[in-house]
Amino acid sequence: MEPNLPHEYMKTDIYLIHWLKVRNFEIPAAVRMLRENLRWREENEMDTLLDEDWTEFNNQYRFNLDGCADNGEPVVVLFAGKWDMRRAVLAGQSDKMRRNIDKCFEEASTVLRNVQARGSNATRTNRRGQSKYRI
Repeated sequence: MEPNLPHEYMKTDIYLIHWLKVRNFEIPAAVRMLRENLRWREENEMDTLLDEDWTEFNNQYRFNLDGCADNGEPVVVLFAGKWDMRRAVLAGQSDKMRRNIDKCFEEASTVLRNVQARGSNATRTNRRGQSKYRI
C-alpha cells in the first residue's frame, strides 16, 4: 500500500491505524476504504485545496483555528449562525461552498497532524454523538 500513499504523513502508524480501527482491524476492508479515500482526495483535488484563493469565503463564512486551550484541546470557532448558505447557492457558488466546508475539515486535520508530528498526544473521542479532539 505504501507506494500508493502520496504524502509522508499517510505513511505514519497513527494515520494507518485509523483506517484499521474504523474497519475493526480487517485489513482488506481497511485497504479498500483507504483506497477509496485516496481516489476521493484526487478527484476533489484536496492536495491543492488550501492553496486556492479563499478571500471572499473567509470573509463571508468565518472559520477560525485558534490554537489550543489551556487544557490542550484545539479551539475551533465556526460562526455557523452567520453563514448564509442560501446566498451562496443563489449566487451559483454551492460547489465552492461545499469545497469551503472541505477546506475547514482539511485545515483542522492538518493542525492535528502537525501536533501529532511534534510528539503531542492527539486523541479523537466521540461521546453521545459529539466528536471531540484531545491534544
